[in-house]
Amino acid sequence: MTGLGLKSDEDLMVLYQAGNLNAFSTLFSRFERPVFSYLKSKLSKKELAEEVFQDCFMKLHRSRFLYDPKYPFKAFLFTIARTVLIDHFRKSGREIQLQIELTENAEDELSMEAVEVALSSLPPREQTAITGRFIEDKTFQELAVLLDTSEVNARQIISRSISKLKKILLRPPQTGGSKT
Repeated sequence: MTGLGLKSDEDLMVLYQAGNLNAFSTLFSRFERPVFSYLKSKLSKKELAEEVFQDCFMKLHRSRFLYDPKYPFKAFLFTIARTVLIDHFRKSGREIQLQIELTENAEDELSMEAVEVALSSLPPREQTAITGRFIEDKTFQELAVLLDTSEVNARQIISRSISKLKKILLRPPQTGGSKT
C-alpha cells in the first residue's frame, strides 16, 4: 500500500488495528528512534534499553485495540513505554531499595508513582544522580563520571537529593479545609 508515509500517526494506528502490517511498519519507523532514545535516557545501559524497547512494542501490539483515535498516537505509545519502563524497574527490585532509603521511619510504603512524582520535582542533575544510583545501580565512581564531579560530591548530591525526596514524600497531606 503506497502513501502510508503521508498518513497521520492516528490514521496509521487505525489501519494497524484493522490488520494492516505496513501501517505498523510505518509507525515503527517513525517512532523507533524517539522511543529508544527515551528508554536509553532512563536506563543508560544499552542492553536494558533494547530489552525494554522490545517489550514496549510487544505491549503496543497486544494493546492496539485499546487505542482510541480521538487521542494522539504519540501520547498512547509513550504511555506504553513509560508503563513498560516502570514494570521493568519493579521487576528489577530497584524501587524497593529506593523506598527503603526514602521511608526510613515512615509507617506506610510509598507507591512508585509517588516516588516518580517527587523525583520529577528535583533538578535534572539530582534526578540523574538518584536514577543512576538506585535504578541503574551505578557506583559512586560511575556517578562521579556521569555527573562530571568528584566521587565525594556525587555522594553529597545523593544525600541531599534523598533528603529533599523525604521532605516531599513524607510531607503530611493537605486537608481540604482551606480555600485558595
